[in-house]
Amino acid sequence: MLANNYRCGHYEIDLILREKRTGTVVFCEVKARSAGTRTFPREAVGQTKQSYLRRAAQQFLIERELTGVPCRFDVAEVWLDVNKTEVIENAF
Repeated sequence: MLANNYRCGHYEIDLILREKRTGTVVFCEVKARSAGTRTFPREAVGQTKQSYLRRAAQQFLIERELTGVPCRFDVAEVWLDVNKTEVIENAF
């Protein structure tokens, strides 16, 4: 793990990780819902939120001098009532 709850102005990234195997920097947004909810947690990461995450990620990469490193954006869906988590790699 490189960082958690990373803040850049008003923007925040929940988790920033680095894969050992590939060296890829992973920016992960975590969204939780109750099992009875009609929407999937991933639906809360719309275009506006994606734009904010990209801006914060760009700043993180600059600060850590990682601008040439491959990266991706994942979304972790957490279902609270059933204790289930699903990670959607390359979500956007």
